[in-house]
Amino acid sequence: VHLELEVPELGVGWRALSSLTTVTRLSLSMGGDGSFGDEGWRALSSLTALSHLDLSLMDTASFTNKGASALANLTSLTYLDLGDELGDSNGLDISVEGARALASLVRLTHLDLSGARLSPEGVTALCSPLTALKSLNLSRLPSSHAGDIVVGALCSRPSLSEVCLDDTELS
Repeated sequence: VHLELEVPELGVGWRALSSLTTVTRLSLSMGGDGSFGDEGWRALSSLTALSHLDLSLMDTASFTNKGASALANLTSLTYLDLGDELGDSNGLDISVEGARALASLVRLTHLDLSGARLSPEGVTALCSPLTALKSLNLSRLPSSHAGDIVVGALCSRPSLSEVCLDDTELS
């Protein structure tokens, strides 16, 4: 089952969404004001059949370690897009702890974190366990976070066939 939803007012309908336990592909976009918040992350964490999750059109500025932990429950995920598709500079702020939680998604073959603020240690924590990863988007990674550690973490993944570092300054 593939579901694409526009969430007009966040917080409304999360309970209903969490009951759709057979959905395997989900794309959410934000159609109004509001915060994704803990309720949204909790609702998503119950959708354990998901293999494809696209949140690139959501305002995920509220993404915290709780959000990462909630997504870590989705062990069937092979595709995760948390990128800042809107280009509004509200990319995720991912701590090392959050990166470790996302790294538990060992079935991921595609991961988009474009626009995220992620330290070199976060990239290492994230990439090391993801042995199935084939496509990784870290475009617009802040230049202060790029460099040898990031490239080293990426090079340690022989399965990667596509890496996007557009608008990222590497030293």
